[in-house]
Amino acid sequence: MHSKFASRKEGSCVAGCLVTVAILFILALVLGGAGWYFYEKFADEYTSAHSIDLRIPPPTTAETQHAENTLSVLHGALVNHQATTVRFTARDLNTLIARSPDFDDMRNRVRVDIANSLLLLELSVPLSETQLPRLRERWFNGSLLCSFSYHAPNFTFDPKEGRAGDKRLPSWLLSRNFATSFSGGFTKGFRKAVQKREGDEAWDGIERIEVRGDELIITTRAGADAETSSI
Repeated sequence: MHSKFASRKEGSCVAGCLVTVAILFILALVLGGAGWYFYEKFADEYTSAHSIDLRIPPPTTAETQHAENTLSVLHGALVNHQATTVRFTARDLNTLIARSPDFDDMRNRVRVDIANSLLLLELSVPLSETQLPRLRERWFNGSLLCSFSYHAPNFTFDPKEGRAGDKRLPSWLLSRNFATSFSGGFTKGFRKAVQKREGDEAWDGIERIEVRGDELIITTRAGADAETSSI
């Protein structure tokens, strides 16, 4: 089974997308606010000096095998340029975060739930990548409820609710204008991140990602003479 290679490549790219969403969301919040006053207010009220524990309950052997097998199918489809559809439940994603060594950067930082075609991310995210004074040594501890999809080559992001600790994030983050602007910026930023980390070839095999019901569904492209399958 190719689960380790898969998680290091396509798997980490897809699941790591969740962390990238979180970081870019925070940056958009800070830089899109009302100047220095909002930046200071954000640092004081919406971030913390410490992380919180987002430990995932230990998955069973059967859950671990199912998640790794699903990831392996995704890897095989991308390597062999096959059209296939794979379905990850929230438990699958949390299992990969909890068990795979290639998801270490997400462990205790991200926890996932999926219901009613909405994605809930519980986050304890270090803000060191922002390189902004006062933020780079702090953490965002909160949650984000959103719809989220990818139809090559664009992402669509529609936030429904966001919290930092026990505080609701500002209502303008839930506006259609913000969602449209963020979706475009995220598409560009994610493509650059993929090119920098892994090259473009693997991601070009992804046709569609969508949250439907209680699953994250990923559809890959077919190459010449490729077979079509589903799991």
